[in-house]
Amino acid sequence: MNEPTRTTDRGTWGSLVLALFAVATTVGILSLALWNRGTSVSPDAVTYLQTAVNFFLGRGLTMPTYHPATDVMTSAPTTHYPPLLPFIYGLEMFVGIPSSQAPVIVSLVGWVALLSGMGVLTYRLGTSPLVAALVVALAAFYPDFWLIFSHTLSEVVFLPLLVWLHVILVDLPTRSTRKLPRLAGAAVVLALLILTRHVGVVVLAGVLLWWGWWHLAHRQVRWLVGGGAILASAVLPYALWVVANTGQTSSVAGWHFRSSDDTFIDGVAGIVESSIQALVPLTPFHGYLHHLGLATMLLLTVPYLGIFGAAGVALWRHRPARIPLLTPYRSPLLLVLCLYLALYLVVQPFLSFTPLDNRDMTTITCLFIPWVAGALAHLLPARWASALIGGYVALNVAITLLLPVSLRGIPAWWTTPPERVTEHPYDQSWTPFTDRFGFLAWFEFAPYKTNDLADFHPDLTTWLQSMAPGERGEVLVLVNQPGRYLFAPHPGITIGDLQGWLDAGSCASQYPAVVVIFDADTVYYPEDEPPPAQLYQAVQQKCPDLPKQVFEHSTVYQLVAEE
Repeated sequence: MNEPTRTTDRGTWGSLVLALFAVATTVGILSLALWNRGTSVSPDAVTYLQTAVNFFLGRGLTMPTYHPATDVMTSAPTTHYPPLLPFIYGLEMFVGIPSSQAPVIVSLVGWVALLSGMGVLTYRLGTSPLVAALVVALAAFYPDFWLIFSHTLSEVVFLPLLVWLHVILVDLPTRSTRKLPRLAGAAVVLALLILTRHVGVVVLAGVLLWWGWWHLAHRQVRWLVGGGAILASAVLPYALWVVANTGQTSSVAGWHFRSSDDTFIDGVAGIVESSIQALVPLTPFHGYLHHLGLATMLLLTVPYLGIFGAAGVALWRHRPARIPLLTPYRSPLLLVLCLYLALYLVVQPFLSFTPLDNRDMTTITCLFIPWVAGALAHLLPARWASALIGGYVALNVAITLLLPVSLRGIPAWWTTPPERVTEHPYDQSWTPFTDRFGFLAWFEFAPYKTNDLADFHPDLTTWLQSMAPGERGEVLVLVNQPGRYLFAPHPGITIGDLQGWLDAGSCASQYPAVVVIFDADTVYYPEDEPPPAQLYQAVQQKCPDLPKQVFEHSTVYQLVAEE
């Protein structure tokens, strides 16, 4: 059976220009926002970056650990974090890209791949170039996507792979030519997907269910078995990696299956709260709610209800006989979404993470938006579909523009955060993102960036580089939790836990080792972290004779070399 005949809309070139403009504009903004300070660093990012550094230093995909009681450094794999992202970072370092800039390159490439993939997926589902271009424009200015791609997270690789996987699979069972190469390509993408996030196994399950369902319904046993085996082989690299590291590290599930401190009701509330952006995707809901109140926010949903109502009327009046074609036969998209939602709606409220946080919502959104837009383009006349999707995009852009301007004025909407935040990015008075509506404020959400050590502590960086390398070619830096975020991207530095050293370490080390304490006015200290004054006192009480170096924003104690 041949691929379905495709129709073309007028203005195909105009649609392409619109999509390219959206991609080029947002890539430019991303580059400006990320290139100087780098991507944001979270606890997960520390593991990705340190694993990448160890890979670059020839120790494999392992995480370095310092044991203060025995004064020994070891490296072990961590199967809690899949290996593809640190592997990519490590390859970038091998070709000469600075470690602090490697995540920026991945974010920019992933951003282009995500936007183009969502556009192509929408076109393949609905065959309307204009609707596909509008989806690209919608995704290009979607705040949660900006937030994800400004961080050092696995989603910057996972989301583009997920979208392009579905591009490959659309109408694949009905192809009469090049079916096997596309099937093999889908298996490769699936393998990479699973090696990026463990939840890729759920995606594989959805794809296999769809493949089996279609071929059983059409009694094509040969393709059912052979094609299913090719797709199922995607799990082999992941399985081999897990088996190879079993016994050397923590379980794959890690802390995901620990009992949550939240109740089931808390989990349900988290789902409802996170799902608000499914209705108003371009609105940072928490920020507006903070200033406008719930009643105003509910009032703003009225225009959306009008668009949804118009879509319902249009679907009722036009081509109702084509609705059965929306079943998962053409693509595994709906089955994958249903399995993913079942995992996070039914299981996740009982587990340790907040259900459907922005990472989960972006995974759902990058598939859901193309499906809805493609369905409308498939079921409705081109003019109706374009008008509905265009109105939806225009409404979101209008709210995104007008609400911040009405609250803060035009300059505050566009500019970066206030000078004091730029000069002292870790100031304790750092304003939460809910109080800022600047478009670029999405990139200042996290207080730690990959370039911050060199940018804001150049004297400390130069001094550490001048220290003689030890047996492993590194300097051991004992820091508290905030300091881990600053040192994580840098080869030549192994991070040790300061509190662990205070509890069990000694004043001498076989490695070039230092204790680094950052000043409170330049590093953001969470409430559960000891303040600098307390750390100074603890170090001086433990080792009163350590040589001390005082820099502009930090104090360094140098451990005695062990003879």
